[in-house]
Amino acid sequence: MSNTVGDDRAATPDTAGTMPSMPSVIAERYSIKRELGHGGMGRVFAAHDGKLDRDVAIKVLAPGAHGEEALRRFEQEARAAGSLNHPNVLAVYDVGAHEGGPYIVSELLEGAPLRERLAGKALPIAKAIDFA
Repeated sequence: MSNTVGDDRAATPDTAGTMPSMPSVIAERYSIKRELGHGGMGRVFAAHDGKLDRDVAIKVLAPGAHGEEALRRFEQEARAAGSLNHPNVLAVYDVGAHEGGPYIVSELLEGAPLRERLAGKALPIAKAIDFA
């Protein structure tokens, strides 16, 4: 199996239901550490930016042929997030393409997903307001 972002096989689970691996380095700068999650549009990885010596998150669009609408939405997401500067908004550091697959590099936020935080229970009102 190829180990590149542009490999069509990297976008879908293999026959065992697991996601294929990603390259160990993207754009000769970002060293992939682990996958954080995946969805319909792509995958998100924790990585290390060797140039600036910091940990980052990289969102890659699922490889393969992309319609104009999917590419437009991906670029729009990068522009929208990159144009904002607020402590409660994810900072975008870089955008680009690696072997034909577009990516967005942003700050890496550590923590648990809201679903895990809820764990089937409602949040206290003060905590819900804080999150909102």
